[in-house]
Amino acid sequence: MYDQMSGRSEAVECGLPDDAGGAVVKQLRGLGQDEFAWVRVADPSQGELVELAEELGLHPPAVEDALHGRRRPKRERFGDVLAVALKTLRYVEEEAAVETGDVMIFVGPRHLSNNAGCRAGANAVAG
Repeated sequence: MYDQMSGRSEAVECGLPDDAGGAVVKQLRGLGQDEFAWVRVADPSQGELVELAEELGLHPPAVEDALHGRRRPKRERFGDVLAVALKTLRYVEEEAAVETGDVMIFVGPRHLSNNAGCRAGANAVAG
């Protein structure tokens, strides 16, 4: 969490993976007026993402993109939230391969959230 007035920032531990979605939502609800949150969710479940989306006011088609991955790079604005889909590349030297993945980023007035949907080895291209 980042407090704009004091310049103070802190990492917030959100508990175990099974209850992480609820813990993040609880932290977001407790944000002060001058605070900004950056939420990173790795391979979120549908329930976690839906819960987070409701709290952050994310548009349903953008949430669908985040859930299903393998999206094309794009950016869309939904009200005061910007949704950006990006492709990632990682070179695996031992295998002479390039792994690809997806990242979905949502930027709102008081939050930046992203899901790292890239699973190692899921989409490898031999070089």
